[in-house]
Amino acid sequence: MKRTILTVVVALFMAVGAFAQEFSISTDVVSRYVWRGSQFAAASVQPGIGYSNGGLSLGAWGSYDLAAGVGSELDLYVGYDFDFGLGLIVTDYFFPQDPISAPKAGYFEFDSLHTVEVGATYSVGKISLGAYVYATADNNDMYFEASYAFNDNLSLTVGAGNESYTDSGEFNVCNMGLSYSKEAKLTESWTVSPFASFILNPNREQVFLVVGVSF
Repeated sequence: MKRTILTVVVALFMAVGAFAQEFSISTDVVSRYVWRGSQFAAASVQPGIGYSNGGLSLGAWGSYDLAAGVGSELDLYVGYDFDFGLGLIVTDYFFPQDPISAPKAGYFEFDSLHTVEVGATYSVGKISLGAYVYATADNNDMYFEASYAFNDNLSLTVGAGNESYTDSGEFNVCNMGLSYSKEAKLTESWTVSPFASFILNPNREQVFLVVGVSF
């Protein structure tokens, strides 16, 4: 009986260990939060947790403004990547209530502003393409992006959108960025990835230089 119980316990631990290997956690610290050519917050910490199994992936990602000390964003997503390069993703963007007028400013609640976006990506060789759309009460926002990876460290991205992505609401180029990242091994089991991005928004005549590190 004792041997049977021990065998079952060992089997359970092995099963849990195999299941846990599908989970991942990450944290980015950035000098400012710039997304698709527009700044959303100042210096921020951006934690994430995800689960993957085959082509399926799901998880949560957030961004917290270090200067204001309140939550900026919390996203929930589910996606699937096919073997031939196509990827599909659905993202639910949550935003906290107004930190001035809301009594629980900075806390994520289900009645906070949120919207759902549907996206598709396709990668072939060094080229990646993406198309995303989300609808609100006032807008039907579309964003298209193309990226080229010169190597494992350097990539170029060009994106265009309409509605909230541009000042006029008309379709226009709103995101041009050159990004560089490099993995640094601190210990045998711990690596970090510092990165830098030079981002130009031609539509709003804005330019950003963002640096950060991924843990």
